[in-house]
Amino acid sequence: MVRLDAVQVGELTNRMVTVSSQQISTALSTEGHIALYGILFDFNTATLESESRPTLDAVAQYLKENPTKNVVLTGHTDNVGGLDFNMHLSQARAAAVAADLSQRCAIQADRITVKGMGPRVPVASNDNEAGRAKNRRVELSVH
Repeated sequence: MVRLDAVQVGELTNRMVTVSSQQISTALSTEGHIALYGILFDFNTATLESESRPTLDAVAQYLKENPTKNVVLTGHTDNVGGLDFNMHLSQARAAAVAADLSQRCAIQADRITVKGMGPRVPVASNDNEAGRAKNRRVELSVH
């Protein structure tokens, strides 16, 4: 049996970045998309963490306030692991968000398109953990 403990040295940071439906609306109007860093998943899975609820609820509220809008949820990963795995994972994560919005928040499933981009569209360097954390995201855009 082998046991490996990984210890990260440094200041503890809050991983949650919550947004409101108004912030989502503003970003979509001005930028055309918004990175949702408040949507978190269990490591290497598409299982949503409970901490994601406030951001998921804000997206649902935006969609309820804008019933004629259709959106695209795009999953992104860092470059750790193989390309095929990350492409599948990013697609599965976007699909998990769409399923939550549809099943828990009563958003019509046909209003949501999902895409997985894997590590293909980084917004930061993958050479350090801070950059990789920025690259792991779900983006929302209008369809």
